[in-house]
Amino acid sequence: MISAATNETETEIDRKIIWAFGNAQIQSEATLLFKLRAMSLGVPLDHETFLRHLGEMKGKGYVAPFEFNGMQCWRKLVDDIDEEDIDVHEGDIAHVAAIVEEQVLSNQ
Repeated sequence: MISAATNETETEIDRKIIWAFGNAQIQSEATLLFKLRAMSLGVPLDHETFLRHLGEMKGKGYVAPFEFNGMQCWRKLVDDIDEEDIDVHEGDIAHVAAIVEEQVLSNQ
């Protein structure tokens, strides 16, 4: 488990995953994992552990999964994770996916 190896709390790991989104509201799962591994500076993080953290974050309302063009993607629902105050975005994931898909198709 990444937190045991680095003494990070679950909140710190959740925060790093949110930071890995950068300014994007949605990321493919593969891109998000790649960015997180780059940010973790050599701390081993396997795909299974990453998915477990995403699942826990989904349960907390921090992220939401969806499929886009056949890829597993995630939408961040918070800007940052603060135990006292969490800023949750309003919105429908399907609506966001439709807008992004429309933009992608219009750029082809």
